[in-house]
Amino acid sequence: MTYENTADAITELVKTYYLRRGIDNIALPQFYEEALICKVLQARPWREAAKVLNIRKSTLMLMLREVVKVLIQYYVKYVEIPEFMISVTKSQKKKQVVLEG
Repeated sequence: MTYENTADAITELVKTYYLRRGIDNIALPQFYEEALICKVLQARPWREAAKVLNIRKSTLMLMLREVVKVLIQYYVKYVEIPEFMISVTKSQKKKQVVLEG
């Protein structure tokens, strides 16, 4: 699903992370937290959020997907997320291979 279709659920998940900070045994790196604040809590458009974070829009999208996956796996216990819902697309894999190779 797209971010726009799941924004309300993601916002609640991120709020839970911040409200339970120090209580739960999960801590994200500062840059991921900045991305969550900028995109999710401040509800900035993708381009603006990426510009503020000084990264590409596509990088922000992929990063947010991974962070949300981590939060879901932590807060929603015993739920297995199907691989096709969280993995990168074939074209993204090709780009990644080109960049790494």
